[in-house]
Order: sequence, then structure tokens, then C-alpha cells
Amino acid sequence: MSEFTIQAENIKVKAGQKILLHNINLAIPTSQFVALVGPNGAGKSTLLKLLSGLNRPEKGDIKLAGRLLKKMTSAEIAEQLSYLPQRSEIYWDYRVSDILELHADSSSFAAAFLQEFDIENLLDRQFKTLSGGEQARVLLAASLISHPAILLADEPAAALDVAHQLQLLKRIKDRTAEGLTAIVVMHDLNLATRFADRIVVLNNGEIQLDDATQSVIMSPALDLHFDVYFQRLTMDLQTILIPHFHSEKPARENTLLKAV
Repeated sequence: MSEFTIQAENIKVKAGQKILLHNINLAIPTSQFVALVGPNGAGKSTLLKLLSGLNRPEKGDIKLAGRLLKKMTSAEIAEQLSYLPQRSEIYWDYRVSDILELHADSSSFAAAFLQEFDIENLLDRQFKTLSGGEQARVLLAASLISHPAILLADEPAAALDVAHQLQLLKRIKDRTAEGLTAIVVMHDLNLATRFADRIVVLNNGEIQLDDATQSVIMSPALDLHFDVYFQRLTMDLQTILIPHFHSEKPARENTLLKAV
């Protein structure tokens, strides 16, 4: 059995003559929270769909626990992997309990699971009547109710207020301590810094940085790939990134500051 839960090897993807992803190599072990970051159009969502098996690369292979994804059935993939897309629309008038039942192994839900996601009082509600935060909790719960080994989530905290962002990402982080491998597309670098064990920076269709979180956020290359410069503020053993336009960069600047 492979030591890696999910792998991408020499991946290349094209759309017409445009190369979307090139020379992608990624190996993620069990129980990591990996933040996939990068500017708009970098290829983050494209890569996540490839890892989920929804799309196939023009070149290269995806592996789940050492098995080639292209040789696995949809049912076999679903047993190991859950994919939460960027925009999850529910077109039918489903109740929350219906949505959970579609993803669960049985029609009964453990009380502890419902409490974990704070949805025990939502089971009889129609999904479309829920607030954005409630919908996000339900969709994440549906993604995790079958206890997959891997969660692929595309901006699951987008459009949520700060409290709901923290709650949702903490739930994912807590699950990695129990063995879940999570690859999460994120735009907020400070949230990525707070929750991720590892950050992968994608730009121009290629992996530009891939390392432990602290190493990536301290790298000067991060500024180049986001076309800004970052001041680094260290507070309570955590580094906070403060972005500025290049035109505002002082001629002589120490980018690492300490809060007092």
C-alpha cells in the first residue's frame, strides 16, 4: 500500500491550445490539511476536479492509495473520496435529512455527528430556506458523513462571515487529526496560515511552492506569485500577512515585524 493517500504524477491539461496545468507532481500523505492557493486563473479548481476523478488529464496519472484513479469505478472512488465543489447548487426542493441520506451509509444519523456540525435542528428544513452559513454546514456534513479518507473542497468558506469561516475550517482541521486528508482551495492566505499543515501555491498552471505552511508564507517568492508585497507580522507565534501594492513598498524595509 502506498504511503500517500493521493498523488498526481506529471499531470498536463489543455483547453484547445491553452495549457491549463503543466508538470504537476503532488503527493499527499494521510492526515494533512493542505491549502491550495494562488491567484485567479492559476488552475486550482481544475486541479481539484482532476484529483476527484471528474475530469481526466491529457497526460499523467492520479493515484488513490497507490491505485490508478482511471482504473477505479465511480463507486470505488466514492468510498475513499468526497468532493465539495465551489458552487454547490441544490436544484430540487430537498430537506436537509434527504441530502444527508443521499451521502450516508444508512438512513440514521448519529446524534454526535449532527451536533458536531450544529445541524440537528435543521433536518426537517428545506435546503433552499437555509442561510448561507447553514447551507455550508450541511454541505460539509454531507461530504463527511460517509467518513471518506480524502476531502477535496473548493473554497468551502467563501462568502461566509468570519465566525462561520473559522467554524467550518476548524471542523475540517479536527477531522484531519482523526485521519482525514483534506485538500482545500483557499483565497484567504491568513486562514490558510492558521489551519493548513502545508501550502501548495499554484500559478500559471504549475506548482510554484509546496512546503510546510511557515516555510511558504515566509518565502519572498510568495509575494511574486501574488503580485504584491507582504509584510509579515508575528503575533502569538502566528505570522499574519499584510498585503500592499508594489508601488507602496519602501526602498528599505524589514518585512518581518513583531507585535508588542
